[in-house]
Amino acid sequence: MLAASVLANPRSRGTVAFLKSLDADGRFEQLCNLEAMAQIARAYPDLRPDRVIAYARADTTTKGDLLSAAGAAFHSGRDWINLSFTCRASRDRTTMIAFEFEVGEPIPRSDWTALNLPARP
Repeated sequence: MLAASVLANPRSRGTVAFLKSLDADGRFEQLCNLEAMAQIARAYPDLRPDRVIAYARADTTTKGDLLSAAGAAFHSGRDWINLSFTCRASRDRTTMIAFEFEVGEPIPRSDWTALNLPARP
């Protein structure tokens, strides 16, 4: 898993502080989003994910230490791109232990407003 190494980087101090300010559910979702960005960047070097919205096209579901985001989206360059992922964490939901994802097609710009996807993330 990649989120731990991202958070260990000294440049991530602001992100670490932000995560500490969230409740347990919010922190778990943001850790999954961070893992998604790192996994996408590793698997697709031509993409530069800088934001993930797990609930962009559908609500996420959480069962204990498993979060499913079938309707997620991520931002890369000038595009929002469809994404689905599942994220499993340790029992305390602070460490990622499994992650699966599928990158879809770019989301048409004409759909961004309806999906509340910002033009400038």
